[in-house]
Amino acid sequence: AAAAAAAAAAADSRGRGYSNLPRRHCPSLDAFFTEAMEASRPMVLTGCLGHWPALGADPKRAWADLDNLRRRAGRRTVPVEVGRSYTAEHFAQKLMTIDDFVDRFVAGASGGEMGYLAQHSLFDQVPSLRADISLPDYVTCTLDDEEDDPAETTVNAWIGPGGTISSTHTDPRHNLFCQVVGTKYVCLFPREETAAMYPGEPPLDNTSTVDFDAPDLGKFPEFATARGQWTVLGPGEGKCERRNEFRGHRPTTTTPPV
Repeated sequence: AAAAAAAAAAADSRGRGYSNLPRRHCPSLDAFFTEAMEASRPMVLTGCLGHWPALGADPKRAWADLDNLRRRAGRRTVPVEVGRSYTAEHFAQKLMTIDDFVDRFVAGASGGEMGYLAQHSLFDQVPSLRADISLPDYVTCTLDDEEDDPAETTVNAWIGPGGTISSTHTDPRHNLFCQVVGTKYVCLFPREETAAMYPGEPPLDNTSTVDFDAPDLGKFPEFATARGQWTVLGPGEGKCERRNEFRGHRPTTTTPPV
């Protein structure tokens, strides 16, 4: 099922004229700084995370095991986004324990309702989970004209069932997104395509009003010619993306992506 979903996403992207995100296998810091930061070019990073216990380097700490997550964080209360996406009409955010989240949205049937633990500082709540990962050295790469301080790097977690989506949006800081469990389709659009994304009104002016999966090209004609770049991320792969570039995520697996 995951392979079929990835193939369908690839065919759709090619049909729209999107290009593949470039991939680099564990580039040096100098190469990353030159090719990604100075050139303002997103890329997929491979071969950089295999030592993480979260990825199975220590089987007892592998995040693919939901019982492991329950055992170490099950009683922690977290905010869960309930709805197809945060732009959906009936979107809500609810507090629940990790155990309840897994039972309701990940391990069991939820009657079609989607729940997503998104952009949450889970590692501040559960330091043992933070010990399962390590920050790639690439996060230290900044440009002289930027305000980002590498010492203030924010580390968040995203956990959801297959089928969760992230509305096409921008972030105010650079991102290094690392996939741990499952596979995820990613599509990025450069800053030059901002007008074609038809951003919403404040406070959602960082979010596209176009439905990426079923765009209304009569209402949003410029979206048809937007230059996107896509990939499917697997476990142990990361992607770097510059701030203020539009990006959208969709899982291509029925297992919970992390």
